[in-house]
Amino acid sequence: MILRRGALTGWVRKNLRLAETGETLDVYFRSDDESWVETMQELRFDRLPGLERVDSAKTAIVHRGHAGPGGDAVYFKQYLCRERSDRLKNLVRPSRAKRALLHSETCKALGFHVAEPCCLAETYQNGVLTWCVLVTRAVENAPSLKACLQNGDRTERRHILDAYASTLAAWHAAGLYHGDLNAGNILVRHDESGVRFFWLDLERVGRLGALSFRRRAKELTQLNYDPKLLSRTERMYFWKHYAKACGLGAGEQEQLVREVIRRTRYRWRKRGWI
Repeated sequence: MILRRGALTGWVRKNLRLAETGETLDVYFRSDDESWVETMQELRFDRLPGLERVDSAKTAIVHRGHAGPGGDAVYFKQYLCRERSDRLKNLVRPSRAKRALLHSETCKALGFHVAEPCCLAETYQNGVLTWCVLVTRAVENAPSLKACLQNGDRTERRHILDAYASTLAAWHAAGLYHGDLNAGNILVRHDESGVRFFWLDLERVGRLGALSFRRRAKELTQLNYDPKLLSRTERMYFWKHYAKACGLGAGEQEQLVREVIRRTRYRWRKRGWI
């Protein structure tokens, strides 16, 4: 993993006891604006107004609303226990919300764009994590990579694929591994500087000295997984640009592309798509 428990440089932490439940509430935020403390108390007891539920995985509850000093549009992501063992795991590692925050900070420091974290809140009962939420600023005017590839014309799609191939190569060159790199977890924004990609759902991110062959193949397979998202020509277009940006040799390219094809076909067979 990238960071360990407590490595939140530049963040303020406030701690208090909730009379209603007896839980301990920890709130982390960037400045000395303590409005986040009240906001997260209201959220904990479902009293925060103006929230809109948005689609998410079954392991989380996500709402959009407005909060913080400037009343910015933000997303509140509550991480749920995925299995019974999560409670034990949380005793020896940061919560999923905290891991996402820690990894966001590291990715930003390495020059990558992320949904800006605003606040982290966790509650504990007798030392056991009972609730955790990460608040991130909304990335406006930035549809997902999946939406862009589904809706763009041929020229636009190739432009995005070219830019993403270079960005993903830089991500891997930094030793970063996402863990759930599907096209829905990348946002795309066009501005005066060109195409920028914002990385979401960073709780599983890892950083290695050098990315292993297995992890690189898995990341590439996740983009390749949807059979309707890209044509064969576009898949090859992306692959050539990625391989060039990575500086892969001919032998490495052949070995890697065979492994991605093998993994993709295996997943397609499991789905009954081939």
